Amino acid sequence: MSLSALGFVEGRGFAGVIKATDQMPKTSEVEYFAYVNISGSFNTIIYQGEVGAVKAAVETSAQFVNEVGTLHTTNIIPRPHEKIYDFIKNNKELSFDTSEIGNALGIVETKGFAAMIEAADSGIKAAKVILANWLTIGGGYTSVFFRGDVAAVTAAVEAAENSASKISDIIAKHIIPSPHQMANAVLPIGKPANLPKSANNNKGAGEALGVIETQGYTQLIEAVDAGLKSATVISTGWYKVGSAMVSTIFRGDVAAVKTAVSSAKSAAEKIGKVLSAYVIPRPHAAVEKII
Repeated sequence: MSLSALGFVEGRGFAGVIKATDQMPKTSEVEYFAYVNISGSFNTIIYQGEVGAVKAAVETSAQFVNEVGTLHTTNIIPRPHEKIYDFIKNNKELSFDTSEIGNALGIVETKGFAAMIEAADSGIKAAKVILANWLTIGGGYTSVFFRGDVAAVTAAVEAAENSASKISDIIAKHIIPSPHQMANAVLPIGKPANLPKSANNNKGAGEALGVIETQGYTQLIEAVDAGLKSATVISTGWYKVGSAMVSTIFRGDVAAVKTAVSSAKSAAEKIGKVLSAYVIPRPHAAVEKII
């Protein structure tokens, strides 16, 4: 069998996907490839095979999903990039050499898994970039991260957005030409191989605490980067709250944290929704136990 295509059937709920999983190989000459759950009730079944067979199986299986559940979307990638297969099954944050690839970051955040993989495939086919990672934050919000030089990342993001928008909603897209070293260290966006060890030092920066919470991961990345660039603070990383909500915490002296939170909020609001932004000058000891 020529395994030249990947077919995606993405539903809300588990029952419909189970029925689709049963029907796909019965309907056409296709093979099971993967099942992915990204929370928020989004479940995706992926099959591979010859293009015509995959198309027939996806069309039939979509009907079965709707019979016992809710169909979110379907997609067929006729000739996936060779990196896509491992990207789906074994996603992990990659390390890369900035002197060879570049240091820019491109983010495309979609509603659902199928659209994110479409974005990843289109982006890596369009330019010399690497697929640094993908992650989900609940509510179906799923992001792919491209790394490369600015021109390549820009081309990848544009191609990814154009292609994925035909599959599902685009939550956000963004390009950061040169992310702060600590942003690279504490966020799962790809790790430069030459990242200094000091970039991950998030101890003893100061007593004050600043919180930023966003709806969507793209604006949180921008918030972390903007805050770190605006003042002498550290970021303790990121916190997955659920339902597409994510947070970060800045530490430093009071003035620096206020500056960082203000800059982070302003930058993130240009991309999407900021839910909270505030500063605690002297956190209670109980707060330290949480963070």
